[in-house]
Amino acid sequence: MAGETPRVASAPPSREQQAASAQFVNLVRNLAATAAANLGEMPNPFTGQVEVDLDGARQVIDLLQALQVKTRGNLTTDESRLLESLLYDLKIAVVNHQKQKPSKTS
Repeated sequence: MAGETPRVASAPPSREQQAASAQFVNLVRNLAATAAANLGEMPNPFTGQVEVDLDGARQVIDLLQALQVKTRGNLTTDESRLLESLLYDLKIAVVNHQKQKPSKTS
């Protein structure tokens, strides 16, 4: 129709872009798994024991947040949603652990 801007089909992602996306997703999932392990959601692979390290979990969450900030505008919608979802879930898990922790001011 007259006056409409023609739509330009976006090119499919190159193999290099697909590989970079897969590597980014793997990095984010590995960091999230580390945070989950620090939250006691899985046994320590070295000791076999379930351990909770809230400070360690917070450090990994901080790394994921830094990735989110530094990659803003450069991620696919799926990558951005994955990162946002994992960060939300991990932050909620930290808050839940803090609620369970007995107060030291008794």
